[in-house]
Amino acid sequence: MLLTGETVLITGSTQGIGRATALRMAAEGASVVVSGRNADRGDAVVAEIRAAGGQAAFVRCDVGVEEDVRAAVGAVVDLFGSLTLLVNNAAPTDQVTTGGDNTVLEATTEQWERILRVGLSSVFWCCKYAIPHMIEAGRGSVVNIATASALRGESGLDGYTAAKGAVVSLTRSMAVEFGSKGVRVNAIAPGFVPGDLPASRAVLDSPAMSKAFRSAQLLADWGRPADVAAAVTWISSQEAKFITGVVLPVDGGATAYSRMPDLQSADFLEVAAAARAL
Repeated sequence: MLLTGETVLITGSTQGIGRATALRMAAEGASVVVSGRNADRGDAVVAEIRAAGGQAAFVRCDVGVEEDVRAAVGAVVDLFGSLTLLVNNAAPTDQVTTGGDNTVLEATTEQWERILRVGLSSVFWCCKYAIPHMIEAGRGSVVNIATASALRGESGLDGYTAAKGAVVSLTRSMAVEFGSKGVRVNAIAPGFVPGDLPASRAVLDSPAMSKAFRSAQLLADWGRPADVAAAVTWISSQEAKFITGVVLPVDGGATAYSRMPDLQSADFLEVAAAARAL
């Protein structure tokens, strides 16, 4: 198994990509600390892991509160004796998908600051308190969950893309700082990955939205939370021991794709004919 002997804290792991990552890392032998704000969902994930023979515990944590983060990291060490892996997965998804983000002209300062606190400051706090335990252990891996939207423009999500773009830069800076101390720091940038969140279901239920999202990626299939979890697990493992400071898109090719117009469409042929007539 890839993660035997490792202990991991995964923020925001009561649902979606975080839950899938908790299940996968436990299956690969890690002792997993599931964390989030909803204890019922967290306990359910822990029960799933234990039913499959894995080791897990739930620690309630609001990553937008520094003291919660400090306490969660301490709880991991108290429970399992060490902390060697960290997955910074929590994000202000609930705010973004309910109209709590916007352009810089329309977002409020309160919205902006909350997104940065949950999406960026949380990564700072988690790393601040977790990395010393990794240095003490002589090894460690941090994986920050960014987004493909941080690697290219995304209309109407200025707070979210700013926070995640900063996470990408912070990933590289920390990789430089802590590589000599045995701690690797990488980021995963998921694209649109339908999961169990209401926003994902809304997209899939809308033919127009579904078509728009699918046309923005190269691969035909939708990504799944398990696909992201597989990437996180591998890059956290010793199989990726020579990799640090990278940002790995898991997005069906979306960030590699500069979508060109259909040169055979009626609209384009009309424009081309008009241009030839000039």
